[in-house]
Amino acid sequence: MVNGSGFGKWPPSAFVLAAVGTVHAQRGRLQEARAEFEYGIHRRRRWAVLTPWLSVEIQLRLAQVLLRMDERAEAATVLAEVRNVLTASPDGADALLARLGELERRLVVTRSHPRLTEPLTEREQAVLGLLGESLSVSQIARELFLSENTVKTHRRAIYRKLGV
Repeated sequence: MVNGSGFGKWPPSAFVLAAVGTVHAQRGRLQEARAEFEYGIHRRRRWAVLTPWLSVEIQLRLAQVLLRMDERAEAATVLAEVRNVLTASPDGADALLARLGELERRLVVTRSHPRLTEPLTEREQAVLGLLGESLSVSQIARELFLSENTVKTHRRAIYRKLGV
């Protein structure tokens, strides 16, 4: 974990934290990703007035991780904050607004689903997040460093738990 340790007296930049958080998220290590993104946001707080774009980027990535973790209330809070920033600075924000809209739609869809009787494991959540990105089984396997058979097993468990 980067968030402040191992860098001696120089704290990591928000760019580094965003990159490390993204790698963790892609590998299904959602707690670690969340910690890196939250620390990146914390580090950006005093500079967000000068340029909010990196903060918005990190917040969008954090919201995506929170949705994968089924932390809907936290995701909604982060997305509302992003919407406030993008509404105040609309010039050049079209792509970010599109990503925000997609995450807000996922939040609404996630809210409409009933609670699972059996929770998804962290690995199943990682597979589910990548299934939602329309990746093939082999692409998901490569992304998460798993065999294709393991991905298929996780997929069957996800479908069973979701009642699909």
